[in-house]
Amino acid sequence: MTLADLMAEAFARDEGVAIVYMTDGPASAIDRVREGTKAFTLVVVDSTSASVDRAMMLAAIGALAIELGPERRIGALDVGIDGAPADSVSAARFLAGAGSTTGQILALTANGQAGGLPRSQEPSESSTKR
Repeated sequence: MTLADLMAEAFARDEGVAIVYMTDGPASAIDRVREGTKAFTLVVVDSTSASVDRAMMLAAIGALAIELGPERRIGALDVGIDGAPADSVSAARFLAGAGSTTGQILALTANGQAGGLPRSQEPSESSTKR
């Protein structure tokens, strides 16, 4: 089963959740999020999207949370190339059920990467201390 099939099955009975896949660029996905009426919108950004498109969509999540709140919530999954579909469904259920959160992005990978960046590209501990 594909990730989309698993998500559809997982949320088939939950009428308060909309799932938006970034299939044709961030602008279209953002429009679909804004046009939605569900209490919670989950944006799924997967590894097949161009790097710039992924970055643009993920950067928009916080701003969309502010724009749509408090009536509506938004969350995103940044699914890496090796992210397991079952893990994505579990993360989606967590975000959908976390009623007091909005604007959260969960990065899902299976090989020890954080936020989709190889460890060599992660910020060093010294660069994050101020």
